[in-house]
Amino acid sequence: MQKCNYFHTAYNILFKVLKDGAYLQIELNNALNINDEESKIITKIVYGVVQHNLELDNIISILALKKPKLSADIMLKIGIYCLLFLNSVPDYAVCNEITELTKTLGKQGMSGFINAVLKKVCSNKNAYLFPTEDENTTVQTHLSTKYSYPEWIIEKLLKAYPTDFLEKILERGEHKTHIRVNKFKITALEFEKLLNSNHIPFEKSNVNGYYVNYRQIKEHQDFNPLYTVQSAGSMTVCHTLNIKSGEKVLDVCAAPGGKSVYLSELGAVVTAWDIYEHRVNLINSYCKRMNANVFAVVKDATKYDENYKEKFDCVLTDVPCSGLGVAGKKADILLNRNAESIDELTALQASIMNTASKYVKTGGCLLYSTCTILPQENEDIVDTFLSRHLDFKAENISVFKKVLYVKDLSLKKEIRGEPYLQLFANIDSDEGFFMARLRKL
Repeated sequence: MQKCNYFHTAYNILFKVLKDGAYLQIELNNALNINDEESKIITKIVYGVVQHNLELDNIISILALKKPKLSADIMLKIGIYCLLFLNSVPDYAVCNEITELTKTLGKQGMSGFINAVLKKVCSNKNAYLFPTEDENTTVQTHLSTKYSYPEWIIEKLLKAYPTDFLEKILERGEHKTHIRVNKFKITALEFEKLLNSNHIPFEKSNVNGYYVNYRQIKEHQDFNPLYTVQSAGSMTVCHTLNIKSGEKVLDVCAAPGGKSVYLSELGAVVTAWDIYEHRVNLINSYCKRMNANVFAVVKDATKYDENYKEKFDCVLTDVPCSGLGVAGKKADILLNRNAESIDELTALQASIMNTASKYVKTGGCLLYSTCTILPQENEDIVDTFLSRHLDFKAENISVFKKVLYVKDLSLKKEIRGEPYLQLFANIDSDEGFFMARLRKL
């Protein structure tokens, strides 16, 4: 594969993501060979451009008189990202190959403009490497540009968290994949010996899983039945339910099935719902691969079904959300959100929670969870629910973490007694999950 070709592949993936709203990871999986060294460079380029999207927009706005059309915009972003952040390709090669790409794509008329912009960046990289603050730049604008988060999201987050703490949340550290063992196939000790014998480094997590380099473990095809990818945050949600063997659990937004399957392994009798048949098929496929016993059916979680009234010991409402807690490793999430979509989500979240609560037995529990860090989707939803459902009470689940962040303080504190649990990516988990466990009185 020549350089121009991997720039071309990166361009094709980014065009689908930025123009059509395609899922970045799916497009990468479709386009790349996981064992191909050059695929790693393409992955770095694609993720890098999306993660630095707003920062690159800012640089292009300085260098171009008007916003380029999408095709030119993507080529410039690829080129500027490689010049500023990717050391594996020489500067002259980036400029030459991106210019050649314009011709390959039949955009020869853009080649002079694109080449001139890239050479300007080459001539003074330090001027573009970090966003600068001046007296006219607001905190929101600075953080938005620096971390490539839309300004409206930064504004919402600044209302919840102090600036210094928010920066820690927004920083994107090195991402490692979290996996857990398929206990029906192998024991944890046997799996660790297997990793060691194949020289695959791993780090144990606080939920009995492992952080690994996914590319390394994926190269061993015979490992596939022995583990599954599941984040530590997702597993913590399941542990927070504190399931006893034989208890009946309903997971109302279950696809693709990770939590349902893990709850089954923890001893629960699990019923899993999802609104679309193809998503229920994903749950069934997951169960088959993991030898799990889960009853999965097509069901709309917002529509009350009298047949299930007070039938379950525990109901899990892992609701659709903005996904801001996982944006560090799924940066394309930030491309597909706006303020109006958050309002739509909160209405849906409240509806699901209200309906799901009717399926909980007296003495049973309702667990509300998201993978976001916006209080509007988390504490606000739960607080409103509790104010209208006096037969439910929040239980303390902060014991699952030694250190939690208190919203009204500027630093993390050692605390106990907080009823809700908020995890933060890059601080105390691999993903920003929120959990609230409510007991029916």
